[in-house]
Amino acid sequence: MKKNFIITICSIILIIGNANAQIKKLFVELGVSANSYKGSLNEGFGNYASSYHLGVRFCKKKILNGRINLSYGNIDGQTNTVSFINNKGKIIYPLNYFNTSLFTANYEAIFNIWSKKKYLIYLGAGAGIMRFDVKDENGNSLVNNLKSRDSDEDYSNITTYFPVFIGFNYIMKNDVRIGFQTQLLNPMTDYLDNTKNWSPNVTGDNVLAFKFFMAAPIYFGAQ
Repeated sequence: MKKNFIITICSIILIIGNANAQIKKLFVELGVSANSYKGSLNEGFGNYASSYHLGVRFCKKKILNGRINLSYGNIDGQTNTVSFINNKGKIIYPLNYFNTSLFTANYEAIFNIWSKKKYLIYLGAGAGIMRFDVKDENGNSLVNNLKSRDSDEDYSNITTYFPVFIGFNYIMKNDVRIGFQTQLLNPMTDYLDNTKNWSPNVTGDNVLAFKFFMAAPIYFGAQ
């Protein structure tokens, strides 16, 4: 038992030591974004809401690195009152407002395209999981409310998404970075607004986000 314990501790030390040798530095990021929705109830981006972000950026290479992100926030949208005729010939007046909470987790690849002592511009793309909850103006969840959309429309409130982005960092003397990033989330669902058929706009749902963040370095091993 004691021998196995010593072997386990030595293995952990070797793994940590190897990680320290591979990753000299990472950044912890905190940010806030303004989110704009486009979809069934909004033909163009608009109706900005906010999200809060936590990320960890791995800095092993000079050109290509990775980042893990978590975020929580909202989008909303509205349209003028419209009516539709459903498959039973009945006139329907669908909801013209929604507010959706979003929780996202993803991994991103970051490609540095222009790097100087005080400035950094980068491009990137990622893949992740999004959980969303659509609510009406009274705060009632619509995910399981089948009367709030066409009868043949049922959906899961968990989906994948594939963000693409471009960003800018200003690098201070202590390597703390202040940044701005523009990104499209590209979710693989048309139900961020709870509807698809009862829609005045024929377009897929998407979210445009303008993110402001601060990133602080954490060092491992020799710098």
